[in-house]
Amino acid sequence: MRHRAAQTLQIHPALCWLLGACALWNLEGCYTEAIMVPRQLLRETEMVDRAEVAATASVPAPAQIGTPDEQTPPATFDQKSWLNEILANNNGQISLRDSLMIAFANSEVVRTVSGPTGFSQVGATQYDIPGNQERLQIEQARFDPIANVGYIGSQIRQPPNSYFGPGIVYDPKQDEGDLFGGITKPTVTGGSISASYYPPLGYLYYPGGGVSGFNPAYTAQVIFTAQQPLLRGAGSEVNLAPIRVAQLKKEQSAMDVKTAMLAQVRSVEEAYWDLQASCANLQAIDFLLPLLKEAVRIEEVRHENQIVTEGELARSRMLLNQFEQQRVQLSTDVTNKQYRLANLMGVSRADVISFIPIDPPERERQYVNPQESLELALKNRPDLIKQQIAVQIRDLNVLVAGNQAKPQVDLQALWRTTGLAERLDTALGQMADFKFNDWTLGATCTVPLGLRAARAAHRASEFDYAREMAILRQAVSNVEFQLAEIAREMDRAWNEFTLATKRIDQTHEWLVGAAIRFEQPPPQNQNGMPGGGAGLAQQSLLTVLLNDYQQAMRAYVDAVVNASQALARYNSQIARLEEAQGSLLDKRNISVSDLAAPAVGPASKRKAGESPHSVPGLVDSTPRPEMPRPPFRSYRDYPGMSGSAQSRNALTD
Repeated sequence: MRHRAAQTLQIHPALCWLLGACALWNLEGCYTEAIMVPRQLLRETEMVDRAEVAATASVPAPAQIGTPDEQTPPATFDQKSWLNEILANNNGQISLRDSLMIAFANSEVVRTVSGPTGFSQVGATQYDIPGNQERLQIEQARFDPIANVGYIGSQIRQPPNSYFGPGIVYDPKQDEGDLFGGITKPTVTGGSISASYYPPLGYLYYPGGGVSGFNPAYTAQVIFTAQQPLLRGAGSEVNLAPIRVAQLKKEQSAMDVKTAMLAQVRSVEEAYWDLQASCANLQAIDFLLPLLKEAVRIEEVRHENQIVTEGELARSRMLLNQFEQQRVQLSTDVTNKQYRLANLMGVSRADVISFIPIDPPERERQYVNPQESLELALKNRPDLIKQQIAVQIRDLNVLVAGNQAKPQVDLQALWRTTGLAERLDTALGQMADFKFNDWTLGATCTVPLGLRAARAAHRASEFDYAREMAILRQAVSNVEFQLAEIAREMDRAWNEFTLATKRIDQTHEWLVGAAIRFEQPPPQNQNGMPGGGAGLAQQSLLTVLLNDYQQAMRAYVDAVVNASQALARYNSQIARLEEAQGSLLDKRNISVSDLAAPAVGPASKRKAGESPHSVPGLVDSTPRPEMPRPPFRSYRDYPGMSGSAQSRNALTD
């Protein structure tokens, strides 16, 4: 028995070579049949310990930010130390680009603005594209070869006369062994080919002998089969459709991530410009508070000298309290805007500091070319591209459904060569001589009568295709109206800013004259008459001058607030326009070559002479007005201010 078992094991070296040759023959051309998807939009995401990475992360120094050899910040890093390095020695000053870098470095989940004070979480994360890439790999694996190999041995010991039959002699003691293996390769045409070593009974031995023929008997057999559908399931287009659909869904996921990135950049910009406007409003109040306090002091001195009444002094104090209350409101508003920006940047609440925007807002008029803007949106806008991909997916579904509405007709072929001997090597040699061959060829047909279900599914897929086309046409129309609305809002914000800037100049002149008149009222004559009037008229004049001075301050603050808010709204509308065109990432030099970890490129990559606020799709050929002067210039240094140097110095003491 041991000797027979040793002979049985002799099959392994020979069959290993045979199975290896069959596998190589079937694997040839395997990669040419599958669709190889480019991976330039994906970087493999490693699952790492975030605490360990944060403790050992290397954060770029501030001097390296914006240099040509800049490296992308790590996906996880020591946030607090990096913030301290970026804002070191800047007293909390932060640029828009640094805000975007921090936001993308912390963009595991995209955050956007929802309303004036709220936030919303977009359903796109850095894990979406890698997940869809793996789903694509699942579909691509449908054409991978399938191998099977095994060995089954049996020892049969039945009682005597256990098999009953007329004239049949059967030995109830026998040993059997089967060693088999094969490989099957699905093809892109819908069929399959296979090569296998599959003898019906590889080894048979009767220990008691007494049988005619070989004892033991070895059987060797190689079988080649092929199956190919002719109608349903036939053709490379139909069989590659699931892979193409998975690839298109991966591209849709990339468009979802890009849409979220556009919304995130726009939200950070809106929060940045809103914070800058709030800081400007607070700066205007801080500019006027010393003047109001000085006006109250002057009124107190005049009250002590019985020049003004108690009510007039109370009025000046009341106005000072109103401005101080407004400063408390504006200071809280600045803090809220700082927290809003920090949340969009992904900064933890404990690490929020007093961010101060330092980038100047856009102060040049942008003129929108509707046709160029629409063409740019049709080419770059991710939601339109996603809808176009949805139309392609529906088109593939129509193709597959049309193929499924055909009968199932399959062509089948088999070729087999066999060897039989008392020794294994003799049986293999006999099989290799290809003298004892069998072949089979035939076709089968299966079809549901009427094909009602398949044809109904085909018609439903055509309706789905028409639906996606209608949605695409409506989406293009919506984008056209959206761009027109944004252009109108840009014009409105710019016009309001221009008018508010003129009001700043006008109230500035008013404030200068009112301050001089309040500080230096007309002198009284020897009879106590101002300009020949009664003493009561002097008090009335001082009241009028105080009222004029206070109104000038209020008008100046209102003009500054309106101008700063209009300018912030104008810059936010520019960001919204670029988001609607799909060009906001290009404007901010944000690379989307790796959507799993966006990289903010250096500012030096802009073309020479290109404005950092230039908007693709906009035409600036129309003459632009002159730049308005800065709205927060102190009237103390105004060259047209009348009065002596002594009176001007009195205002600054």
